[in-house]
Amino acid sequence: MTNAQIFLDHYNELDKLFAKALNQTEHAPFSQRIKDLIPRNSIVRSYKDDLFQLGNLRNAISHQSKGGVPIAEPFEETVKLVEKIL
Repeated sequence: MTNAQIFLDHYNELDKLFAKALNQTEHAPFSQRIKDLIPRNSIVRSYKDDLFQLGNLRNAISHQSKGGVPIAEPFEETVKLVEKIL
């Protein structure tokens, strides 16, 4: 698996955890979930700036590709950061 694939798997897991923590069953933007969790969750509060940037990275990987190849590939450190937040 590439770092992009690993990152996206972890990102999706985070998104599901955030939705569960907010008792949300409908789709909501990741950034809104972060904003809603900041006052309620110390981990989200501690990593809020990183989480917003991870959301931007996810969008670059998922939505902006050239011929099916992502325009961004996360560094190993970025993948480890998501794992740490999880």
